[in-house]
Amino acid sequence: MTVRAGSVIVTMAEELNQQLYPTDKGLNKADGADINAKTALTAAFWIDEMKWDKNIWTLQNGKLPTLT
Repeated sequence: MTVRAGSVIVTMAEELNQQLYPTDKGLNKADGADINAKTALTAAFWIDEMKWDKNIWTLQNGKLPTLT
């Protein structure tokens, strides 16, 4: 899908075969219930799985994310 914003054309990530969000969302899916506290307290989870920007969020192992 391509979106035009004024003179800028943005190609959506799905066209680039990039996954931005976890695939466990849906009627017959876990919707995050399969994520445990140990996983949620790793910086890698927030960066790699949730695709959170580490320039906006302070992400440290053993702690929940906070805004920078």
